[in-house]
Amino acid sequence: GYTTDTAMSAYKWSISDGGTISSGADTQNVKILWNALGSHTITVNCTNALGCSGASSKIVTVYPQSVASISGDTVICAGSESLIKIKLTGKAPWNISYTDGTNTQTVNNIKESTYIFRVSPSAGTTKTYTLINVTDATGNAALVSGKASITVKAITVPGAIAADQKIAPGSKPAPITSV
Repeated sequence: GYTTDTAMSAYKWSISDGGTISSGADTQNVKILWNALGSHTITVNCTNALGCSGASSKIVTVYPQSVASISGDTVICAGSESLIKIKLTGKAPWNISYTDGTNTQTVNNIKESTYIFRVSPSAGTTKTYTLINVTDATGNAALVSGKASITVKAITVPGAIAADQKIAPGSKPAPITSV
């Protein structure tokens, strides 16, 4: 929505092609549905109580809706790392917030359209990373989607052979056991 001076007695809004006034065409507050990308002009003609009028125009630039998608489902062994990717569309730079279900991280001023970060969750856990908020350089929130579930398997360490043996050729060794 757009707003102008409250002290006027009459208001008349107009817009260039690419938008539709959805409400308030003759009021101080107007709502516009922009249905075309690019630069557009919005103008308000105001009249005061004495009948004097004047107009003011502004350029509005409509950008495409930015989109952010997180991915990276995998199973890793304890002590390993996994890569999580966030693909971004819109106008750089981006600011993102994501969570692993417990902690929230914020990263600002991302300049590349694919942001990659490494994670190494604790053994025996599954962490699911999701996007909370993403904005691009226009300040508009992106549509967010996806998840990255990282399952960390504990490493089973086999036992060691019990003891060294010394045997003569042709003799039978003692059984090998695990400790």
